[in-house]
Amino acid sequence: MPTLRGVTLDLWHTLIKDSPEVGQQRYQYRMGALQELLAGAGVPITQEQLLQASRACFQACEGTRSQARELSFADQVDLFLDLVTPGLAARLPRAFVAHVRDVYGCMPPGLAPTVAPGAPDVLKALRGEGYSLALISNTGVTPGKSLRRLLDEMGLLQHLSVLVFSDEVGMVKPAPGIFHTTLHRMGLLPEHAVHVGDHPHADVLGASRVGMWTVQVETAEPREPAAEPHVRIPRLADLPEAIAQIQRGLR
Repeated sequence: MPTLRGVTLDLWHTLIKDSPEVGQQRYQYRMGALQELLAGAGVPITQEQLLQASRACFQACEGTRSQARELSFADQVDLFLDLVTPGLAARLPRAFVAHVRDVYGCMPPGLAPTVAPGAPDVLKALRGEGYSLALISNTGVTPGKSLRRLLDEMGLLQHLSVLVFSDEVGMVKPAPGIFHTTLHRMGLLPEHAVHVGDHPHADVLGASRVGMWTVQVETAEPREPAAEPHVRIPRLADLPEAIAQIQRGLR
């Protein structure tokens, strides 16, 4: 019988918590900073034009994600700039575009997500029990580069041996490829790993399709079931016992 050796974890609403209100404030901060940055480079643009470019970029990226693919963060920002003004990304100096990327995906002070209650202790406990830990995260407008920095500041990065971000591998959950990539980097077969996440489609269905065990962290947000997890838990702090429950069933 297989024995669990690794745990892969979702990021948003699993290891970290965010709210629509904070997310909107973060978005407004980024848009204001981008408007100021572009104006300083001789690219004056109204707030409404900037928001239109941002919305069009989001829709284009969502179209790509609907095909289980993800643009690299560099390509996403180039697309945004070209929606501001056609051909703008190619005309701007590369060093300036790199600065735009930093602002586009930044985590403003006071507007970052927060650590999920119990997350550091849970990761430490699982590592202490000998499990290999990995992260699988869809990124959207916040790239893996920014999320690594955030995880480090939160004290979570040290517990994760593998980090897989959608903008860096060109795939999004629930695509099987992003789970297979993570398992390959961990050196594990699907039946030796459990995936933990909050989303019934991206996390539970995605991991189930590749043959992984699944634990769903329930949230207050009502969601349509996509697949039945092996275990449901009301809070992340219950994860060690949930994994132990799966492990006992394998003996």
